[in-house]
Amino acid sequence: MDFARDNVDLRIFYGHDLYRDHKITPLFSDQLVAVASRDFITEHGADLDHIKDQFLIHTDWGRDFASSPNWSQAFADRRLVDHNTGLRVQASSIALNFAEQGFGVALVPQRMVRERVDSGRLIQVQMPPIPMKHDYQIAYSNRLEANTNIQMIIRALKAPF
Repeated sequence: MDFARDNVDLRIFYGHDLYRDHKITPLFSDQLVAVASRDFITEHGADLDHIKDQFLIHTDWGRDFASSPNWSQAFADRRLVDHNTGLRVQASSIALNFAEQGFGVALVPQRMVRERVDSGRLIQVQMPPIPMKHDYQIAYSNRLEANTNIQMIIRALKAPF
C-alpha cells in the first residue's frame, strides 16, 4: 500500500516492518483464543481435546507469519493435528465468521472476539490463551504526527478493552 498514491492517512497492521518511512506507534499485544458458536458447542461439546480435526478452522497467516501460533500450539503435546482437514481461510475475520455460523472452532485474537463472547454470540472454548508474537501497530505519515484526530484514534486503540 502506498500512503500518498492510495490517499491513506493511517494503517493498522500486525508484525512487519514495511513502513519504515512513516511514524510507527505500537498499539497493543493480543493472544489467540478458541471460539465456536453456541449451536456448535451444543452439538459437539466444549472439550477442545474431543473436537475432531475436521471442525478446526485454520487461518493461513501467510508466508511472513509461518511461525505464528496455530492449532498445533493450542494442543501442545496432547495431540497431533491434521492441518489438511478442516476449513482453511486467509484471515482471522473469515475464521471468526465461519465459527459464528457454526462451521467449527476458530483460533482468533481475543480482542477481535471479546464483544461477541460477552454478548453470547460466541463461546470461548477452554484452553490456555496463546500469546501472539508481534504487536499490532499503527503507521501514519510523519506530517500527521501532531494531528489531533490521529492522536485521538491512537489513544482509543491503545485503551484497554
